[in-house]
This record gives sequence, structure tokens and C-alpha cells, in this order.
Amino acid sequence: MAIVKSLLMAAVLIVTGRAVPLRNNETSLAGEEDLHLNLLQQVVPVHYDIRLIPHIVENNFTFNGETGIEMKVLKPTDTVVLHTRQLIVDKWKTKLTRRVEESSANETVANYVPKLHDYDGNSEMLILRFDDPVEIGVYTLYLKFVGVIKPTGRGFYRSFYTNNEGNKVWLAVTHFQPANARQAFPCWDEPAMKATFKFSIKHYPNYTALSNMPSARSQVDATDGKVWTLFETTPVMPTNVLGFVIADYDYISNLDGTMRIWAPKHMLQLAAYPLDVAEKATRVLEEFTNSTVPVPKMDHVVAPHYSSRATENWGMIVYKQDVLLYNESNFMKTELYIPMKLIDLKLYNTMTITHELAHQWFGNLVSPTWWNYLWLSEGTSTYLKYYITDKLFKEWRLMDYLVVENMQPTLGRDIAKWAKPININITSNLYEAYSENTYTKSAILLRMISHFLREDVFRDGLIKYLRANAYGNATPDDLWKALQDALDESDVPHDDFNVKEVMDAWFEQASYPVVTIERDYANGVIEATQKAAQYKMHEGSNAKWWVPLNFATQTNPDFSSTLATHWLRPQDEAITLEGVDVDDWIIVNKQLTGYYRVNYDTTNWKRIAAILNSDDYAKIPVLNRAQIIDDAFFMTQTDQLDLVTFFEIMNYLSRETDCVVWQTAFRIIEKLDLYLQIPERAAIFKSYIFNLTRKILENVDFDGRPDDDPFTIKTRSLLGEYTCKYGHAECQTKATAKLLAYVQDPIANK
Repeated sequence: MAIVKSLLMAAVLIVTGRAVPLRNNETSLAGEEDLHLNLLQQVVPVHYDIRLIPHIVENNFTFNGETGIEMKVLKPTDTVVLHTRQLIVDKWKTKLTRRVEESSANETVANYVPKLHDYDGNSEMLILRFDDPVEIGVYTLYLKFVGVIKPTGRGFYRSFYTNNEGNKVWLAVTHFQPANARQAFPCWDEPAMKATFKFSIKHYPNYTALSNMPSARSQVDATDGKVWTLFETTPVMPTNVLGFVIADYDYISNLDGTMRIWAPKHMLQLAAYPLDVAEKATRVLEEFTNSTVPVPKMDHVVAPHYSSRATENWGMIVYKQDVLLYNESNFMKTELYIPMKLIDLKLYNTMTITHELAHQWFGNLVSPTWWNYLWLSEGTSTYLKYYITDKLFKEWRLMDYLVVENMQPTLGRDIAKWAKPININITSNLYEAYSENTYTKSAILLRMISHFLREDVFRDGLIKYLRANAYGNATPDDLWKALQDALDESDVPHDDFNVKEVMDAWFEQASYPVVTIERDYANGVIEATQKAAQYKMHEGSNAKWWVPLNFATQTNPDFSSTLATHWLRPQDEAITLEGVDVDDWIIVNKQLTGYYRVNYDTTNWKRIAAILNSDDYAKIPVLNRAQIIDDAFFMTQTDQLDLVTFFEIMNYLSRETDCVVWQTAFRIIEKLDLYLQIPERAAIFKSYIFNLTRKILENVDFDGRPDDDPFTIKTRSLLGEYTCKYGHAECQTKATAKLLAYVQDPIANK
């Protein structure tokens, strides 16, 4: 009966024209920019009290809702605007109230009914206009609405799983990123418009309702036997990290019940690993931030058919099913061909959990003021997912992985004509904010900061940032101030170093510098200059950066300290590097901590090639070996290094046994393969690849081992791809045998 009433209400509202969206060819009441300014300048929410009744019934997926929103009017206004999408708001139930004190003993309630109740479809805003200005003060806005539980994975939507009996079991789940809460209830759906929230959700008794906060109590509605679950009030938070799930689920938990994994009952046998990781990662994050998780419980919830990998709702993280539940039996135990191997899946799941947990501080406790600065949330959490996972699984070498699997490919993308700065102006399409730059480049730049400030100073700065902006919003300037304060309190020499001035150049410009090291061997002078990286380096660009430089030499091959010893400033034509013997090689950018490439004069390149092709090649650290071949290849592509010298450098790979370097090497080989698709050169290239991979084949082999780290597994996969492609007999024999075994028994030979 409730469903029938809901559908009838929806039909009546549509027929009577209540809150009907404007057609596209009609003129909006206000431009989107004006309405946005109205949101920020006139009215702000304080607290939402929301009651929802979802009807999770096949062919009738609707919901009823009502809300009382406590709000502050900051300036007298005759208009109140807030976001809605695909909701039918009952204008006859809409009212604005204010308690008015007549004396110390009495108070009355003043009611305001809007004269105009309309909707701007372009900006997705409900517009309420009143006869007279609403004066400065605190009010409660009451709204009643009806909506549809959507079939798609954004906003408030439905999903299902199949139980052990083969029956389809429906559930309802939310995905409010980046601005989809407006599809579940009317709200001010912007990151700076924070408030507290109190949810009450009605559901079938065999279902569980979950939300950001713990359940305060449950009560049965005697009229229909359904259950109301009433949740505790949230901290001050933005709408995009709110969430709720209504499902027939069960859970496993840690000892005190503060950490739970929720999933269909028949899947819970897969939940032990993510629970263990979540507990351990939370402890590391609490130690790193010098604080406890800002909410009283943490649920990790499976959502079948989820449209994202995961969403960091505060206190209730929602995951795509295969991302949270680690199931070895679903993946091949041989790693010759499939990119997502057992350990890779385990790594992927682990890093997703740590990423979303990092958001509980960076993004939830402190949110960016607007989508332009989403990297404050996503970039920091991306950096921390590597840092925290590296603390949990040191053998996985995740901080090296960040460099060769993320930084180096980003250097390749960041010179494209379409490359944009990290800080960009986001207006209408919020999904523009979710770019590679937002996640990866910003994380790499944060790693750079952690090295030129020093890791402990960087951590102190992040702690200051969290404390200064807790339960509020921040801009990059807030982060730069916190890092500056930490630096000023440290013993790191820095004179008049200005963090904001240095970092603005990196976040406000696309691309990165190529630092050129020119040596005058007769006079012993070394000069460093910079130029913006481009495919056509002869083309002009005025972009300049504050570039942190450090270096190691043949006489002093110390690559351990990554503090900047010199700064190449935007205003410098060149700076001099001193103290280098004329007979030494020099390698700039220790541990590849700076986001830039380095070019040298031919003599120095050949000296580097000589040390790499000697038994002392390991004196140059792994990341710098990966840097050298990657930078040399770029210089060759851009006509800054001759092919003979480049191949002299690449030849050293016949000695290389570290899989970290081989991730970089295989990217280069893949590109060389494209360049050398000429029949008369194919045999030469095939022989060349066999020679380069001989040593690494001895170390890795084609058969997997249970304790292989992610780099070894991926290297084996790439070795199989290229050595089989170029006719390696053992590779082809083993590949054929594995394929035949799989065809004969797919289950036993996954």
C-alpha cells in the first residue's frame, strides 16, 4: 500500500505541476554562477534531520522522504535555493519556520510559505521565493519529497546479488561522489556547505540499514511491521561523503566491534583478509596523523555492480565487490600472461583499502573548499596509500612502485598538448576534477615535498594542516602554511624559503622542467639550467619552476640524503654546482625524488654508461638506474641525445636483475618495438632483446613462487610477453603447455 501511495503521490505531483523542472528551451530563473553565489553568500545549512522510506521491491523502486533543515540566513533575502535532482517536492508541504521569543517565558513559531516554488534544471536547484525578505537568523526548512531508486550506480540506486539458493536479492545503496546527494534528498550539495546529519531509515526487518554513524536505536512500526533504524548525529561534514546502505547482509568484526566488513552471508568467508588489512592500516594512519579515526566506527561494505572502485563515505566505505573481497580461487595461479595476478589482486585490494581509509582524514575531516582543489583529498590519499601499504608490506617495495609505475608514466603524459595544471577552474563539469593529475601527479609532488623538506617535517606539516582545518574546508594555501610552519620549527636549513612560492609554480603550470647539466671540463665548471619539457624541445615555453637539486658523484656516491642542496629558481638563467672532480661522473636528482628529467653533456652520459656497464653498476641505486634509462630515452626521442650513446646505456640491462628497473625498461622496449617494425631490423631487435633479458630470466624464470613480490610477478608477465613474442623457445614451450592444461581442465589450471 505504501508503494501505491508513493506512485500516486508522484503522479499527482507531476499532473498538478508541482516543482516541475524547466524545459531546456525555457529561460532559467538565474544563471548557474549566480545561483552558486547565492548558495555561498545568503544561506548556509547547519543540521539536517532526514527520514527516508525506501521501497526495495522489484518494479516499484521508489522512496518517500522528508527533511527538516536547520539553516542560517546570513543576509536578508527573499530567495532560498538548494540542490535537488529527479525529486518531486510537494510544494504544499514546504514551509520555513523560525522560533520568535516574545518574552523570557514564551515563544511563538513564525511560518513562511514560499510564493514561488520552482526548479532550475540547468543548475539542479530548487528555488523558493518569499513575499518579503527573510531576515538574518536561524530557521528550519521543511520539505517532503518522492524519488526513484535508480537502476544506475550514482546517487541513490538499487543493486542485487544472487544468494546460495539462486535467488536475486535486492538492496539499495548510495554513491554521492561528486555531487549526487541531491538525488536522495534536497540539500546544499557543495563541499564547503558542511553540516551535521541525522538519518532515520525504514526497512524490512530482515534487512540492515547502515550509514555513516552507528545506529542509536531501532523501533518497529506497528502499522506495517517494518523497522525504523535511527542513527546518531554525524560530525560536521559535506554531503558527498554521506552514505547509506539497506541490504540483507551480515558482517564480521574486530574484537571491539568498531571495524566491520559487511557482505552477503555466503561471501563472508572472503572477508578475513580485508578486515585484517583495515585494522592494521588504521593503526598506522592514526600513528601517522597523531590522532584517532574521527568517527566512532568504520564499516567496509560490499556493493555489487558498484560504479566506482570504492567511495570513502565517512565511517562507511563502500567497495566494488571484487575490490574488497580477496578470492584467490577466481584468478590464475600462473602469472605468464594475465596482468592481474594473485599478488597483484591482493596488492590492488590492499591499496584501495588504505586509500579510502586515508580519506577519513584527508577529504572527510578536512575537505577542499571546491573541486579545483580536489587533489588535497585525492592526491594526499594516493600518496598515503603507497606510504601506508609500504609500512604494512615492506617486501612489496611500494614507494619504488610509486615512482616507476606512476611518476615515470606521468612524466610521459605531462608534455602532451592537452596537459593541464593540477589546479584548474572547475565550473559545470565536476568530473573534470577527477583527472590523472588530481590523483597521480599531485601524489608525486607530495613525495617530492617530503624529500626536500625531510619526511618528519612533511609529516608534522600534515598534522598541523589537519588540526588547523578539522571539520572545515581548506585550499592549497592552508597546506602550504602548515608545511611552512613545520619547516620553520624544524632544524632543516632553509633561510627565507617560502613553501607557497615554490609549490604554486608546480601546481599552477602543466609540464615539468628538463634540467640540463653542462660541464666545462677544462675549467671544472658545472652549470644547471632548466627548460619546460616538450616533445619539440626547440619550441619556446616561458614556464619555469623552483627545482630542488641534489647530486652524487663518482668520488662521493652518496645517494642517501635527498634534501635539496641547490635550488634552480625561475629567475635563474643558470646556477653553478661546485665540488665535482673533472674526472667524475655526476648524477642529479638522487632517488628520483624531484619531478623533472635530467640531461647531460655527451661526455657525462658516456661516463654514466661506463659505470652502468661495469661490475659496480649497483653503486647507483635502483631508482636512479630506472631514472637514467628513462631520461636517456626521452632525450633520444627529443633529439637531445644520440642513439649510439642511448644504446650504450641500455646495454647495461644485460646485467640488471632488479625488477623495479625492468618495469621502466619494458616500457621503453615496447616503444622501441613500435619504432623498429621493419622486417630487416626485426631479427637484430629480437637478438638484442634476448641478450638484454638473459640475466633477468635466470632470476625470475617462467614459473611463479608463492612468495613472489608484485614487481617479480609483473616482470615475469612482461618477460613472457616479449620473449615469447620474439621466439624464445622455453617461453613458447611453457606457454603452450599451460594453455593445453587449461583447455583440458580450466578449474584445476586457472
